[in-house]
Amino acid sequence: KWSTNMSPRSISSFAMYNGMIYCDSRDYAWSNPLNKIFCLDAKTGVLKWSYNIPNGGFCETAFAVSGGVLYVGGRIIAGDSPGSSPRICAFDANTGALKWYSTYLNYFEPHATLVYADNVVYVGSSSGDITAIDASNGSVKWTKNITQRSINDFVISKSILYVTDAYALSAIDALTGNLKWQLPSADLIWSEPTVYNGKVYFTIKGEVYCYCQ
Repeated sequence: KWSTNMSPRSISSFAMYNGMIYCDSRDYAWSNPLNKIFCLDAKTGVLKWSYNIPNGGFCETAFAVSGGVLYVGGRIIAGDSPGSSPRICAFDANTGALKWYSTYLNYFEPHATLVYADNVVYVGSSSGDITAIDASNGSVKWTKNITQRSINDFVISKSILYVTDAYALSAIDALTGNLKWQLPSADLIWSEPTVYNGKVYFTIKGEVYCYCQ
């Protein structure tokens, strides 16, 4: 139906909300000053707004959109630099105006999972931390370290975060960050966890595992 050429660089994050598409262009070289966040009309591909990321920064997490607000993590505001840690930022989903940004957080893995639920934004770090951020103002509610390895992926269901790292599936209380239980694995876990009908599913070396919540 339509195609829109945003830039010669890669599109790394993507989300849809209320008839709009949100994406970003990314060049990993900090010398490139042209990285942006875009909002497009999903029916026509027409650009609604764009946000110029200063200092050659870029988005480093998935996008989450809820209640007219776009949430994303990275080094994407004035003052951020190659040596600074990333943060979570909130933008008005209709206009692209910056609403708030958090304090600096521990480093994310590229394309890190970011989840919104019940007015809280959750993000994992490359050092094994999960951080919960108040979606109203960007203040940190809690940060808990659950592993010495990088956080791979996580989902939330019934106020429980189900988190995978390379060698474990963990269940975390979403309100407090306290670890409820952890299932170690002798082999690498590559998949994100999926919750369906009261059970948690994930894969290890081509085998599907199912655990009761």
